[in-house]
Amino acid sequence: MIKQEQAEKFLGKHEPKELKEADLASFSAPYQKLGAYITGLMEYEEIGAFEQEFASYNFPDKLWESKEGKALALLLFGKEIAPYAQRVWDSLLAYPYLRWWGRRPFRSENPADYTEVQLSKMSTLHNYYGSGVGVLPIAEQFQYVIYREYNVEEFFALVLSENPDAYYALFKDIFSSEHEIGGVCTVLIKAALMVEDTRYRTLVEKLLLAAQLQEGLRQTILESLDGTSLASLQHFIGVILQHNLTRFSSVVRAVDVWFGFSWEAPQQSVIKRILELAQTFLSDRAAAEKAVSSKDNIERYVALWSVGLRSVQQAISLAVKAIQDPQTSHEQRIVTLYFVRETGRTDREIASYAEAHFGEAADLDCWLLQNLPEGSLSQALFDRMHAVAKALPKEGKHFEGVGFRWLNFTLKPQDIYRFLIGEANEAQQERLAGELSEIPVEVRQNLLQNVYPVLGRGRYYYESPAEKKKKKKPEKYPADSWQRALVRTALNDKASYVAEIAFEILKKVTLVQDDILAIEQVLSRKNKEQRKESVALLIKQPEAVLKDSTSRMIVSKSADQRLAALEILTILQEEERLTDYVTEQVEAYKGRKLTKNEQVLMDKLAYNPDETGEQRYDLSKGFGVINFENLTSFTLPQPQFDKERKEKKGFLFDKIIRVEKVREALNDLLALWRKNKDYEYACEWYQGETRTQLLGQQIYRMHATKEGETPMEVLEDYPLAELWKSWHQKHQLNEIEYQYAIRYCQNLYYENKVPKQLKDYLAGYYPDFKVAFKGDLGNYYDSEARRLEDLLTPISEAYAQDKAFLASFKLSVFEDVLATYPPEKRHITIERDYEDLSWTDVIQDYVISIDHDEKGDIEYYTPEQRFKLWQLLYYTYAQKQTKDDLSSYNPQNVLTALRAKVREDERLPGIGGSLMGLTLNLYQKGQLSVDDLLFFCLLEDELFTIVQGGENYLYRRLSEALRTSLTFPDTELELLKTRMLQLELQRGDLPTDASIYIQYLQEVDGMHYFFEALERMGKEPFTKGYYYGSSVTKRHTFSHILEVSQPSATDTFAAFKAHLDKTKITDKRLVEVACYALHWADWIGDYLQIKDFKEAIWWFIAHTTDYMDAEKETIVSQYSTVPRDDFQRGAIDVDWYHRVHKAVGKEGWKLIQESAKYLSEGMGYRRVKLYSAVLTGEIKLDEVIQKITEKRDKDYVMALGLVPISKKKEEEDLVSRYNLLQTFLKESKQFGQQRQESEKNAVEIGLDNLSRNAGYEDSIRFSWAMEAKATQQIMEKSTLVIDDTQLQLVVDEEGKADIIVTKGDKTLKSIPDKYKKNKEVEALKDNKTYLTKQYSRTRLSLEQAMLSQTLFTAAELAKILEHPVVKAMLSKLVLFNPETQASGFWQDGYLLNAEGEKVALKADDKLLIAHPSHLFYAVQWDLYQKYLFDKELKQPFKQVFRELYIPTKDELETSNRSERYQGHQVQPQKTVALLRSRGWTVNYEEGLQRVYHKEGFRATIYAVADWYTPSDVEAPTLEYVVFYNLKDGKEVPMKEINPVIFSEVMRDVDLVVSVAHVGGVDPEASHSTMQMRGALAKESARLFKLSNVEVKERHILIKGKLGDYSIHLGSGMVSQGGLQLNIIAVQSQHRGRVFLPFVDDDPKSAEIISKMRLLAEDDKIKDPTILAQIMK
Repeated sequence: MIKQEQAEKFLGKHEPKELKEADLASFSAPYQKLGAYITGLMEYEEIGAFEQEFASYNFPDKLWESKEGKALALLLFGKEIAPYAQRVWDSLLAYPYLRWWGRRPFRSENPADYTEVQLSKMSTLHNYYGSGVGVLPIAEQFQYVIYREYNVEEFFALVLSENPDAYYALFKDIFSSEHEIGGVCTVLIKAALMVEDTRYRTLVEKLLLAAQLQEGLRQTILESLDGTSLASLQHFIGVILQHNLTRFSSVVRAVDVWFGFSWEAPQQSVIKRILELAQTFLSDRAAAEKAVSSKDNIERYVALWSVGLRSVQQAISLAVKAIQDPQTSHEQRIVTLYFVRETGRTDREIASYAEAHFGEAADLDCWLLQNLPEGSLSQALFDRMHAVAKALPKEGKHFEGVGFRWLNFTLKPQDIYRFLIGEANEAQQERLAGELSEIPVEVRQNLLQNVYPVLGRGRYYYESPAEKKKKKKPEKYPADSWQRALVRTALNDKASYVAEIAFEILKKVTLVQDDILAIEQVLSRKNKEQRKESVALLIKQPEAVLKDSTSRMIVSKSADQRLAALEILTILQEEERLTDYVTEQVEAYKGRKLTKNEQVLMDKLAYNPDETGEQRYDLSKGFGVINFENLTSFTLPQPQFDKERKEKKGFLFDKIIRVEKVREALNDLLALWRKNKDYEYACEWYQGETRTQLLGQQIYRMHATKEGETPMEVLEDYPLAELWKSWHQKHQLNEIEYQYAIRYCQNLYYENKVPKQLKDYLAGYYPDFKVAFKGDLGNYYDSEARRLEDLLTPISEAYAQDKAFLASFKLSVFEDVLATYPPEKRHITIERDYEDLSWTDVIQDYVISIDHDEKGDIEYYTPEQRFKLWQLLYYTYAQKQTKDDLSSYNPQNVLTALRAKVREDERLPGIGGSLMGLTLNLYQKGQLSVDDLLFFCLLEDELFTIVQGGENYLYRRLSEALRTSLTFPDTELELLKTRMLQLELQRGDLPTDASIYIQYLQEVDGMHYFFEALERMGKEPFTKGYYYGSSVTKRHTFSHILEVSQPSATDTFAAFKAHLDKTKITDKRLVEVACYALHWADWIGDYLQIKDFKEAIWWFIAHTTDYMDAEKETIVSQYSTVPRDDFQRGAIDVDWYHRVHKAVGKEGWKLIQESAKYLSEGMGYRRVKLYSAVLTGEIKLDEVIQKITEKRDKDYVMALGLVPISKKKEEEDLVSRYNLLQTFLKESKQFGQQRQESEKNAVEIGLDNLSRNAGYEDSIRFSWAMEAKATQQIMEKSTLVIDDTQLQLVVDEEGKADIIVTKGDKTLKSIPDKYKKNKEVEALKDNKTYLTKQYSRTRLSLEQAMLSQTLFTAAELAKILEHPVVKAMLSKLVLFNPETQASGFWQDGYLLNAEGEKVALKADDKLLIAHPSHLFYAVQWDLYQKYLFDKELKQPFKQVFRELYIPTKDELETSNRSERYQGHQVQPQKTVALLRSRGWTVNYEEGLQRVYHKEGFRATIYAVADWYTPSDVEAPTLEYVVFYNLKDGKEVPMKEINPVIFSEVMRDVDLVVSVAHVGGVDPEASHSTMQMRGALAKESARLFKLSNVEVKERHILIKGKLGDYSIHLGSGMVSQGGLQLNIIAVQSQHRGRVFLPFVDDDPKSAEIISKMRLLAEDDKIKDPTILAQIMK
């Protein structure tokens, strides 16, 4: 094969021109539609309709052989494919009709079943042709299809069938990987399986049998089979059985795909039986039809499946008969219906059967439901299904193992209702409408939307083009109809979405009395969103209706209805409507005893400016803060080029922009680029990485940006810079010409380069340079136009002589176009590809674009020009907001219009970033007044946020100089805030003019605001987290006021306390608001007399926060020593808890615990509430254990260590919990990898919490202590004497447990049978089992301690070594003192080093378990390797002989990345499995990662692969390994990575390269693995005293007496004189007779050492097969 880049380059030359709609214009309407469908030019919404209505277009039977058909085929598919178009279309009828993920291999006798398949396939053929591969001669297509693969196997199969001999040799080369270009891919495999010539099938068979470890290849072949020929499928079923391939997971998955069983882990025997049955039934149709009546469910299903492979109609006919047959059992009927569901087809007779039997059994109902045809809902069936749906429990009925052992399913009420609602006639709909509340909430809205398909559309409903064409009329139902009654019922539905639809309907119809009463009923409830909608709807009613409704509600017993009536009165007063009526109602209401909310509204209604002089301000008046007289005058743009316009009709600027000269220059530049497309250059990439690029692919500068460099220096840093400079010198384009040339290249991306509606107008501004580009310009990133733009940009910057002139020219053009743009076109939307353009977008894209950044055009403007630009941008904003003539513009009118728009949309439309930034800039320079600033703050929320002291995207984009020099008018802003708060705090349920701004307030000073908002909210919960509803509801705005409120400078605690003493706010509510608004926590704590109240809140914050920013981390660090990352993983600071819990007391803690829900946005609250309940003793140990063992609840796993430890049985309690966590972890292995990872994390946190609670420094020390205690308890009862037999539990020198049985002086081989059931003996055996498991756990924990570089004092180690299992293993490991560099094995309080010297230790000396990197840098590594062999010391895991990886010079000095494994191809599935077992995880965007929390970084392996659903079809190539800082995400230089971690990460990658390699990489040939084996070989040769052995870098060379040999250190292959010797490895033998200095299983190393010894003493070989090879 060749490189992908080479193939792309070759195919790029053959890509045909992309078709446009104009290319289809000459065809008749049906063929135009067909062409549009196939080319993708058809609107997405029309595709489904075309597929469904295809028959109505009346194409000829041979639609591709008619004159038009042939012409269209040639256009769409090219000359190579077009002759086959009709045959491809027809051939599809011989293959399955189902596609995509739910496909099954069934075939249909009905051609209509294939329409979508046929259309889709022709579209694929066209895309294949467009890729360039389909243009090539047929033989070359077979070779290049792997590089741009499309599913065109039917076309390939036809070509092969036509002349099988012509291409067989080519296919043979490709399938044997011997072809220099072509390679095996799915489409070639499928094509080979579709051809009748069995030679091609044999190629695939050989490939399958040779797949070996390539599970992905095997999966590709097998999952291709069902879509090919029946003969191939039948043949390969035989191959699978013959070669026992059922053991492979790919076969399991393939069988599942073929049959549709949806199983997880079936037994191999089941798969084998299914395939045997399929083989029988495919060969014998009569047997298959007979077996349809089998009592064996699998046999029945496979029989139906076998019939369906030839004719789904026959299979369904047999299935229906079986369903109707009284002799068919209940389960058999379910299996039969399951089969019918898998076909994607059904039969009317199933509906007839359901009419008689639905409701007899819920499990049968489930499968009948899934097979009911559309339009089959008779009244009898409706009644049966309706009764079942009503009787089913809410959660439904669940069934397991019905029909098939692995088949599980649930029937829920909503499943039945969904069908009933979708199929019901009007009478049935009426019946359902009468019981709306009984319909499950998940499908309730379906009924409303079915009854009101038009009126029920919401504000944001997307109307498809097909719907627009049909123009369906709104529903008109009589006022007394059941349909209108349904809406009234829905208004009061508890499901908010149902009520929303009802309101949408009522907004669009004339309301009657019953509707009004229903709305009033809504207003008797507290749902704020629905109350707001209700009041808004009532206020729009005719005056008589409105008065009638208000009069009823204002005297209602319901306080909520009275509040609604009062709010309506406030609105009427504000709008100056029904003034006498309002006065009358207010007077009548004055005598009542008022609630807080009623009092606020009554105070509002008492407003009388004539008496009090008090003014009421709203948005249209600028809240009374803006002096409109001081606003900068609004000016209209003026034409700037009238003279030029009069002189010429076309392009206005031909004196400045020489069109012909620019065209010539651009074509010349394009020719230069094409000539140098293959020029290769290196460029500096992200964070110092170097990449090699071709000029034809991308054009980048070669080094990173440097501060202070000039534009010319930038240009000179581009590849071939002198060439581009020479080009400029030749053509001498000016700044403006460059600007227009770049704009031209950018716009060629769009099909509609210049909007047709504006072509004549834009001709004056937009020149067409007519550059001779080639290829697809629609691909913006890879087109020739984009490459030209990449060159023009740096050249234009380097040679910009007068940027001030350019900027001035652009400003003049901008003003001119604003002044002259046709008024009638300003409100027309221009469609361009997939977006719509407003008139200002058209100006920016096709006329002129001003760079508003500080380093852009604005930098060159005079103050007057900046002001002019501001005026022009202000004008565009104003013009967008109104259709009116702006010659009589009034700012107050703008605010009035804005007020109406905000009321409707509940958001500000915004003024755009450019106008915002310029407004701040001009205000800072004094060119705009305070009133201008305030005015624009009301138009734009981001600007309003900034002046309030907040930070946002706009603020961060401002220059540093502007940010630091900006000062805002505090007095006016404080007044504005005060007016807004006054208005908002007087509101009812409808938003006020201030509501939209409240959410942007950064601070609210004053306890009066705090109390007003708190008291007005009553018991209503505060908003928390991301709020999905409206941001202007009373709950939302009042919550925000509370959240940002704080005591003012004049507020005192005494006044705060005095106010609270007068109110009825409960302690619970005060604690809630303290958690919600932390600024008040100190005062509330003092008021409630709860000591350390605020610290207790911070305990909950620390333990609930999903993300802890720097500010929170700083505060938490004042109270706790637990690291931030540990908190976020779920750790608990128990000491902090005990301290603060004691201070706040039991009742205080309980109050805070219940209110802590306002401190967390995620699952943190549930977890911390559990932790708190466990710590306080509310939840007992038994309940925690039950949740862990029965529910596998991870939160309880983490909480296990928090339950107070038993004081009476402390050791027993700790050991018991420790063992429970270990058992939980072991059981986790039965689940998927993702769950394993989460459960492992939970256990780690559980151990951490338990170790902290027990007073240990970390979980490793705790684990060893627990193991020691458990062992001590066991060893105290290690000897058992029964009669004259002694049983003794012992731990050998390796740490392994065994039971020694003696009778007298004789040692028995096993425990006598008569004692085996003895309870004491069974207990001893259980203890042995425990110690065996403990051995494995200890071995892992020791290795983990080495990798985590855990430090232990000598005193600690002395205590740890009392544990017999730990002692047996730890005494064989090298310990290392990082301070003194001393090392050695532990020996009675000393270290015994490799030279036999004893090193004295102090009690506080700190040691760690040495990693090879410690020994390497201390120059001691080889000494210990020699020592292990001399002493024949076997370590519990690879320590001294562990593979070591040292950073290379390049990795240390020049890069933040390791590319040592770049280019290696790996098997994705095996890679993921290997690395996950070693602590790596899969990140969807970035690949494989391993996080080191303690060290603060993560390692990432980059490769092009989908690691989430890895398939071995395409082996990814490794790219590089990089480390990232966890805090800022930046790359960490290799030299800053701890050597141990670096080595282990590289060891993991090396393991992948060694074990999961793809052909082309020498198996197990990684450098460090061979280094390790080389060291083993050297020491083994010395141990065996073999003087004729020499170890090289990759080979062991042996000079034997019979010959000279070499053994490869990677593969273990032996050769003599260049010829390979076949010395078979018997793995089980090597381990026993070859000493390896570690316990780890390493059969390959043992094999190599064994072969070395055998051949070094070749004169002793007796094996005739080996001798025969040697003596040849």
